[in-house]
Amino acid sequence: MSDAGRGPNTPAELIRSFDKRLRALERKQTQRVGGYVMGSDPAGRVVLTNTDGREVVLTPDPVADPEITGTPQVSGTTLRVFRATTDEIAIPAAATPTAYPDGLFDTVHWISNDLADRFDMATGALTVGSEGPYLVEHRIQVDTNINTNNVTPLILVNGAEFTRGKQMFGSTNDNSNNWADLRVVRCVPDDVLQVGRLMTFSRDAVGDEAGVLTYLSIVKLA
Repeated sequence: MSDAGRGPNTPAELIRSFDKRLRALERKQTQRVGGYVMGSDPAGRVVLTNTDGREVVLTPDPVADPEITGTPQVSGTTLRVFRATTDEIAIPAAATPTAYPDGLFDTVHWISNDLADRFDMATGALTVGSEGPYLVEHRIQVDTNINTNNVTPLILVNGAEFTRGKQMFGSTNDNSNNWADLRVVRCVPDDVLQVGRLMTFSRDAVGDEAGVLTYLSIVKLA
Protein backbone atom coordinates (compact mmCIF):
# COMPACT_ATOMS: atom_id res chain seq x y z
CA MET A 1 0.00 0.00 0.00
CA SER A 2 1.35 3.41 -0.93
CA ASP A 3 2.18 5.80 1.87
CA ALA A 4 1.90 8.87 -0.36
CA GLY A 5 0.47 11.74 1.64
CA ARG A 6 1.18 9.90 4.89
CA GLY A 7 2.41 12.14 7.69
CA PRO A 8 5.61 11.36 9.64
CA ASN A 9 5.03 8.65 12.25
CA THR A 10 8.34 8.61 14.08
CA PRO A 11 10.37 11.40 15.72
CA ALA A 12 13.15 10.88 13.14
CA GLU A 13 10.68 11.23 10.26
CA LEU A 14 9.17 14.33 11.89
CA ILE A 15 12.57 15.97 12.23
CA ARG A 16 13.50 15.14 8.63
CA SER A 17 10.17 16.47 7.38
CA PHE A 18 10.51 19.68 9.40
CA ASP A 19 14.08 20.23 8.19
CA LYS A 20 13.07 19.58 4.58
CA ARG A 21 10.30 22.17 4.78
CA LEU A 22 12.68 24.72 6.29
CA ARG A 23 15.18 24.15 3.50
CA ALA A 24 12.39 24.65 0.96
CA LEU A 25 11.67 28.03 2.49
CA GLU A 26 15.28 29.14 2.43
CA ARG A 27 16.35 31.15 -0.58
CA LYS A 28 19.16 33.52 -1.42
CA GLN A 29 19.26 36.46 1.01
CA THR A 30 17.40 34.47 3.71
CA GLN A 31 18.43 33.31 7.16
CA ARG A 32 17.00 30.62 9.45
CA VAL A 33 15.82 31.84 12.85
CA GLY A 34 14.62 28.94 15.00
CA GLY A 35 11.59 27.47 13.30
CA TYR A 36 11.34 30.40 10.90
CA VAL A 37 13.17 31.59 7.82
CA MET A 38 13.92 35.30 7.63
CA GLY A 39 13.77 36.94 4.22
CA SER A 40 11.91 39.62 2.30
CA ASP A 41 8.52 39.71 0.61
CA PRO A 42 7.66 41.26 -2.78
CA ALA A 43 6.92 44.59 -1.08
CA GLY A 44 10.47 44.77 0.25
CA ARG A 45 9.57 44.15 3.90
CA VAL A 46 11.62 41.84 6.14
CA VAL A 47 9.46 38.87 7.21
CA LEU A 48 9.76 35.64 9.20
CA THR A 49 8.06 32.68 7.50
CA ASN A 50 7.09 29.52 9.38
CA THR A 51 6.88 26.08 7.81
CA ASP A 52 3.11 26.22 8.13
CA GLY A 53 3.00 29.39 6.02
CA ARG A 54 2.53 31.88 8.84
CA GLU A 55 4.43 35.16 8.37
CA VAL A 56 5.61 37.75 10.86
CA VAL A 57 6.38 41.13 9.29
CA LEU A 58 9.37 42.78 10.98
CA THR A 59 9.60 46.07 9.09
CA PRO A 60 7.00 48.62 7.93
CA ASP A 61 6.02 49.19 4.33
CA PRO A 62 8.73 50.98 2.33
CA VAL A 63 8.32 54.77 2.16
CA ALA A 64 7.87 56.13 -1.36
CA ASP A 65 10.81 58.11 -2.76
CA PRO A 66 9.93 61.81 -2.50
CA GLU A 67 11.79 62.56 -5.74
CA ILE A 68 9.81 63.48 -8.84
CA THR A 69 8.89 60.29 -10.67
CA GLY A 70 11.61 59.27 -13.07
CA THR A 71 14.08 61.87 -11.84
CA PRO A 72 17.48 60.64 -10.72
CA GLN A 73 18.65 62.07 -7.42
CA VAL A 74 21.44 64.61 -7.95
CA SER A 75 23.64 66.75 -5.73
CA GLY A 76 24.00 70.51 -5.87
CA THR A 77 21.39 72.94 -7.18
CA THR A 78 20.70 71.99 -10.76
CA LEU A 79 18.16 70.87 -13.33
CA ARG A 80 17.95 69.78 -16.94
CA VAL A 81 14.71 69.52 -18.90
CA PHE A 82 14.08 68.86 -22.56
CA ARG A 83 11.46 68.31 -25.22
CA ALA A 84 10.99 64.58 -25.67
CA THR A 85 7.88 64.51 -27.83
CA THR A 86 8.37 64.64 -31.57
CA ASP A 87 5.20 66.72 -31.91
CA GLU A 88 6.06 70.22 -33.08
CA ILE A 89 5.27 73.36 -31.08
CA ALA A 90 5.03 76.81 -32.64
CA ILE A 91 7.50 79.52 -31.63
CA PRO A 92 6.07 82.80 -32.96
CA ALA A 93 8.12 85.79 -34.04
CA ALA A 94 8.95 88.20 -31.21
CA ALA A 95 9.87 91.85 -31.75
CA THR A 96 10.32 92.39 -28.00
CA PRO A 97 11.99 90.15 -25.38
CA THR A 98 9.63 87.20 -24.96
CA ALA A 99 9.82 83.89 -23.12
CA TYR A 100 9.41 80.74 -25.15
CA PRO A 101 5.82 79.43 -25.38
CA ASP A 102 4.33 77.30 -22.63
CA GLY A 103 4.81 73.58 -23.09
CA LEU A 104 8.14 73.81 -24.92
CA PHE A 105 9.84 71.51 -22.40
CA ASP A 106 8.00 68.38 -21.31
CA THR A 107 10.49 66.00 -19.67
CA VAL A 108 12.79 66.20 -16.65
CA HIS A 109 16.25 64.74 -17.21
CA TRP A 110 17.37 65.58 -13.69
CA ILE A 111 16.46 68.02 -10.94
CA SER A 112 17.85 68.54 -7.44
CA ASN A 113 15.58 68.32 -4.41
CA ASP A 114 15.76 72.05 -3.69
CA LEU A 115 14.44 72.91 -7.17
CA ALA A 116 11.80 70.18 -7.49
CA ASP A 117 8.98 72.40 -6.21
CA ARG A 118 10.38 75.63 -7.70
CA PHE A 119 10.45 74.74 -11.37
CA ASP A 120 7.27 75.11 -13.44
CA MET A 121 7.43 72.68 -16.34
CA ALA A 122 4.46 74.30 -18.08
CA THR A 123 6.13 77.71 -18.38
CA GLY A 124 9.78 76.67 -18.16
CA ALA A 125 10.24 79.13 -15.28
CA LEU A 126 12.43 78.61 -12.22
CA THR A 127 11.69 80.56 -9.05
CA VAL A 128 15.12 80.97 -7.49
CA GLY A 129 15.50 79.82 -3.89
CA SER A 130 18.96 81.10 -2.98
CA GLU A 131 21.19 83.99 -4.01
CA GLY A 132 24.13 83.34 -6.27
CA PRO A 133 25.38 82.97 -9.84
CA TYR A 134 23.49 80.58 -12.09
CA LEU A 135 24.81 79.08 -15.32
CA VAL A 136 21.97 78.85 -17.83
CA GLU A 137 22.20 76.96 -21.11
CA HIS A 138 19.51 76.31 -23.67
CA ARG A 139 19.24 74.99 -27.21
CA ILE A 140 16.31 75.12 -29.59
CA GLN A 141 15.94 73.14 -32.80
CA VAL A 142 13.24 73.95 -35.35
CA ASP A 143 11.69 71.97 -38.16
CA THR A 144 13.19 73.91 -41.08
CA ASN A 145 16.19 76.17 -41.59
CA ILE A 146 15.78 79.82 -40.69
CA ASN A 147 16.98 81.07 -44.09
CA THR A 148 18.15 84.69 -43.89
CA ASN A 149 16.19 85.51 -40.74
CA ASN A 150 17.79 86.09 -37.36
CA VAL A 151 17.20 85.14 -33.73
CA THR A 152 18.72 86.43 -30.50
CA PRO A 153 18.51 84.11 -27.46
CA LEU A 154 17.78 85.81 -24.14
CA ILE A 155 17.63 85.18 -20.42
CA LEU A 156 14.70 86.83 -18.68
CA VAL A 157 14.50 87.60 -14.97
CA ASN A 158 11.08 88.55 -13.61
CA GLY A 159 9.80 88.88 -17.16
CA ALA A 160 12.42 91.41 -18.25
CA GLU A 161 15.47 90.91 -20.44
CA PHE A 162 18.54 90.29 -18.25
CA THR A 163 21.18 89.11 -20.74
CA ARG A 164 21.29 88.95 -24.51
CA GLY A 165 23.16 86.27 -26.43
CA LYS A 166 24.77 86.50 -29.83
CA GLN A 167 22.42 87.31 -32.68
CA MET A 168 22.30 84.37 -35.04
CA PHE A 169 21.69 84.67 -38.76
CA GLY A 170 20.44 81.86 -40.92
CA SER A 171 21.30 80.89 -44.47
CA THR A 172 20.04 78.53 -47.11
CA ASN A 173 22.14 75.81 -45.47
CA ASP A 174 19.90 73.07 -44.10
CA ASN A 175 21.98 73.03 -40.90
CA SER A 176 20.77 76.53 -39.93
CA ASN A 177 17.87 75.06 -37.99
CA ASN A 178 18.92 75.63 -34.37
CA TRP A 179 20.37 78.12 -31.92
CA ALA A 180 21.89 77.91 -28.47
CA ASP A 181 23.16 80.13 -25.68
CA LEU A 182 25.19 79.83 -22.47
CA ARG A 183 25.25 82.67 -19.92
CA VAL A 184 25.80 83.35 -16.23
CA VAL A 185 23.29 85.46 -14.31
CA ARG A 186 23.19 86.42 -10.66
CA CYS A 187 19.83 85.99 -8.97
CA VAL A 188 18.32 86.54 -5.54
CA PRO A 189 15.58 84.54 -3.81
CA ASP A 190 12.21 84.61 -5.59
CA ASP A 191 13.62 85.87 -8.88
CA VAL A 192 11.83 84.13 -11.75
CA LEU A 193 14.32 82.86 -14.30
CA GLN A 194 13.32 81.98 -17.89
CA VAL A 195 14.86 81.73 -21.34
CA GLY A 196 13.43 83.51 -24.36
CA ARG A 197 14.20 85.20 -27.65
CA LEU A 198 13.94 88.01 -30.15
CA MET A 199 12.91 86.55 -33.53
CA THR A 200 12.13 87.97 -36.96
CA PHE A 201 10.36 84.78 -38.04
CA SER A 202 8.20 81.92 -36.78
CA ARG A 203 9.13 78.26 -36.68
CA ASP A 204 8.03 75.02 -35.02
CA ALA A 205 10.38 73.59 -32.38
CA VAL A 206 11.06 69.86 -32.40
CA GLY A 207 12.27 67.38 -29.78
CA ASP A 208 13.62 63.86 -29.44
CA GLU A 209 13.59 61.12 -26.81
CA ALA A 210 17.33 61.50 -26.12
CA GLY A 211 16.93 65.15 -25.15
CA VAL A 212 19.67 66.53 -27.40
CA LEU A 213 17.70 68.79 -29.75
CA THR A 214 15.72 71.17 -27.53
CA TYR A 215 16.67 71.54 -23.87
CA LEU A 216 17.32 73.82 -20.89
CA SER A 217 19.86 73.32 -18.13
CA ILE A 218 20.50 75.45 -15.05
CA VAL A 219 23.12 75.01 -12.34
CA LYS A 220 23.97 77.20 -9.36
CA LEU A 221 27.72 77.84 -9.37
CA ALA A 222 28.25 78.86 -5.74
